[in-house]
Amino acid sequence: MLWIYGIPGAGKTVLASFATEKVKLLCGSTSDHIYAYYYCHYSNAQDESTPLLRWVVSQVSRQLAWAPPELKRLYDRGCEPTIPELQHVLELALARCERLFLVVDAVDESTPRDELVRLLSTMTLDSRFHKIRILATSRQYGDIERFFSAISTSISMKNSYVDADIQRHIRARFDSSFRLRRWRDSFHTIEKALVAGANGMFRWVDCQLHSIERLGDKTRLSFVLQDLPTDLTESYVRIFEAIPEADRQFVSRVLMWVYGDSRAPWEGQGINAKLLLEAVSFDLYGSKHCVFDWGYLQDLCGCLIAIRDENSEQGVANGDDFAGGAGCWVTLAHYTVWEFLTSSHILSTRVSQFAMSTEAADREFALSILRHALAADPEGGGTNWRRDREAYCLVLGCTLGCSLLGSACLQTSEDLELFFQFLNPSNPHYRQFRAIQSRALRGSVDGGSHLFFILAIPAQFHVPEGARGRNNMAEIMLNSHLLNDWLGRQPSIDLPPVGRLPQDRIWELGEQRVAGAFIRLDESGADTEITFDGSGWGIASPPTWSI
Repeated sequence: MLWIYGIPGAGKTVLASFATEKVKLLCGSTSDHIYAYYYCHYSNAQDESTPLLRWVVSQVSRQLAWAPPELKRLYDRGCEPTIPELQHVLELALARCERLFLVVDAVDESTPRDELVRLLSTMTLDSRFHKIRILATSRQYGDIERFFSAISTSISMKNSYVDADIQRHIRARFDSSFRLRRWRDSFHTIEKALVAGANGMFRWVDCQLHSIERLGDKTRLSFVLQDLPTDLTESYVRIFEAIPEADRQFVSRVLMWVYGDSRAPWEGQGINAKLLLEAVSFDLYGSKHCVFDWGYLQDLCGCLIAIRDENSEQGVANGDDFAGGAGCWVTLAHYTVWEFLTSSHILSTRVSQFAMSTEAADREFALSILRHALAADPEGGGTNWRRDREAYCLVLGCTLGCSLLGSACLQTSEDLELFFQFLNPSNPHYRQFRAIQSRALRGSVDGGSHLFFILAIPAQFHVPEGARGRNNMAEIMLNSHLLNDWLGRQPSIDLPPVGRLPQDRIWELGEQRVAGAFIRLDESGADTEITFDGSGWGIASPPTWSI
């Protein structure tokens, strides 16, 4: 094992990505060498050991174009595989290759991380995995060091080569930012001061360059360089302190939405920038039209968020105009932004009003999603849940009653009542579901569409045969039940939460008759209805593949 450790913002993830690309090239020229990589991420809020093994087995099987029979048996069993079972599958797959290179980034971001550290140690020491060569990155935490120091070659990110790389990084930023170009006459002075103060932290350098970009008075540059913050925490204090009081609610709301999106059940490319501005406009002013412009977002949040243009491999430079952000995607600039906001330290600083907790942010994001969804235009034509605000909230709202975002987000009876209304097929917003479901079935936004919870619920309800009318409460009960069971395809032994209803009432509603239709694709790829009419407990969502 090669273990690379360093302080926050030292560039460990960038280095891991570079190493992965080099390994890809190496394996591309050798048929019996394969590779796998895995990025742990704080927003997953999970023990990454099992997800890591699942992903490694998947990548290895694809590169070998062969899957061990044992893997098929585990799939047919329909239960979550254990770590020993996945290790056995990996052992079988390794017999088909000569070498497996594995890159694992941010081991410290696994929550908890004990099992992951032990897993990587086992893969390093166990003779079954002697063909694996591991590169792991993390912060230098004592529990990780105790395991890795004795079994790995350890490399600190604080070394003589880092300063040279930081110099290159500063020069690249000067070349790409039009706001920094006006400081070219002072380039060497800026470069010298930042390299000296960086202490190996690329992220710290980015924060200082962002502050310099926004200097209006050239005479203040000397003072700024003499009074640089000592560390990343102090950098964030100054960044948030510089935000005008009138704009702080906007910034807090932006960061909440960006964080919330990182917990969504799709590929983590970020939240669409235009959608983000529309969402914050609705939250703060109740407006369905965007009241903020692209430049406003960049000016206030530029160092706190990362913006990627979907048509370019490069990041988006401040000041560039990209049609209001329609083709841009926003993530947090770095894990340490959220770490600072949720730390106890912020409470003792001058910017304590920005303090958040993960639990509070999860809840507020969930409630915002439900409010947006309930206000959706029933005649709205938007179906692209990655770009259209209403479609985004309608799709994501369906995850709130299951284990993905977790019903724990909905903590009070009022919260559950809001979810209750979201599931009510008599409310106007429900009419939008059918068009979005049709698009999801075709996978026209992303390849994971068949996993989306919006497909679990019926597209419409109608009066059961021979009945006098619809039982609206029973329909809500059915929707909650179907969403609750969608992930595992197994009947749930726990009753789903439905508003303020007691458990005996939920059981009673589940026995009532309901009727309606799911939509699925037939063999020709056209929409077809699958009708149902019976007791709610006896109805299950049909599979999403063609019928």
